[in-house]
Amino acid sequence: MAPFIHACNITKCRSTETNLVSISQYLSDALDNHSQVDVVYTDLSKAFDRIDHGVLLIKLESFGFSDSLVELIRSYLSDRFMYVGVNGYASKSFKQESGVPQGSVLGPLFFNIFINDLVDDLDVPYLLFADDMKIYLTVDSIDDALRLQGCIEEISKRCKLNNLVLNHLKCSIVSFTRKTKPLLFDYKINGSILTRRESIRDLGVIFDSKLSFGEHIRTIAGTAFRALGFVLRAGREFSDVATLKLLYITYVRSRLEYASLVWSPIYDLHSSLLERVQRRFLKNVVFMLNGAYPPRGCPQGLLLGEVGLQSLLDRRMEHSVIFLFKLFRGLQECPHVLERISLRVSRSGSRVRSVFYIGQRHTDIGLKSPVTRMLRNYQSVEPHIDIFCCSISQIKKFFSISS
Repeated sequence: MAPFIHACNITKCRSTETNLVSISQYLSDALDNHSQVDVVYTDLSKAFDRIDHGVLLIKLESFGFSDSLVELIRSYLSDRFMYVGVNGYASKSFKQESGVPQGSVLGPLFFNIFINDLVDDLDVPYLLFADDMKIYLTVDSIDDALRLQGCIEEISKRCKLNNLVLNHLKCSIVSFTRKTKPLLFDYKINGSILTRRESIRDLGVIFDSKLSFGEHIRTIAGTAFRALGFVLRAGREFSDVATLKLLYITYVRSRLEYASLVWSPIYDLHSSLLERVQRRFLKNVVFMLNGAYPPRGCPQGLLLGEVGLQSLLDRRMEHSVIFLFKLFRGLQECPHVLERISLRVSRSGSRVRSVFYIGQRHTDIGLKSPVTRMLRNYQSVEPHIDIFCCSISQIKKFFSISS
């Protein structure tokens, strides 16, 4: 298992999904080896608004920015006045003494420069996305827990030096393990014990301590059903099925597919729950087209073909192959995940055709890890798709035809 994972902010080839896939793979590897991982989720209070201009300019100078450029940035940040407007009424303007201009092109860059050294040279893995920061470690002994605690204290110290506030009331700890007797260490920030949770929403995905993702799947199915109800009510008078499909794809299906490589179900119970959302939409579209609902028990494949949609299972499979494609083409940066993928060296006369080697997994967690899922899905379509010489459009075309 790789000792360090460093993924930072709002940059090209990195996204919330690459962040989530990285942590999911680390957790899957550890739990598949019957270990425990403690993850500390931090909360920086109003981080974008608390960026100290003086500290930021000093950091820019340390990076080698020329004096004239630093002065230009100083001018850009200083003497900015703001006010609050509500229903046509405006407050008195006030001078902005800190923070980066949100919504600007330079704002995210300045924020990245300011915040990245909070975790520089830590001897535990960490992941950053904007002001979302988590540090974690495989904890097999009290020494490992103390090592993680030391890093928490170091981050807290660096936050104070940068005039940032680490809100201990909103920071929390999750111990990911399937052990019957986990090591439950009381991690602290400034003497306050962190709240211990059994599950947490991380960048839109609910992680539970057993890494089952059952709670997440039930949650997104519920929100998708509600969104579908709104779409069907709003489109009751529509005569154009294409418009209704666009609304469904945009407002409903997207909820069922976000970061699916992280939580994609391996149990029929969870997969069927998601497909029920789409089935309800399909039946309503068939009613619009034919003036009657399809008979009870009508095969899902017939409904999908009539409406012109893919099953959610096929969509998740397609997405995993595209993610693998992007990894090897340098379109996504996910170093820890990439290093877990092994290329097979073919022997003379060998019947094995797959270019990737899928290692042995000990548990269902290992089987549904992002790397294993990507490789198994790709292996099933490898005779038809070569990710080293095809394009994304060709991958999508194959799945749309084969569905």
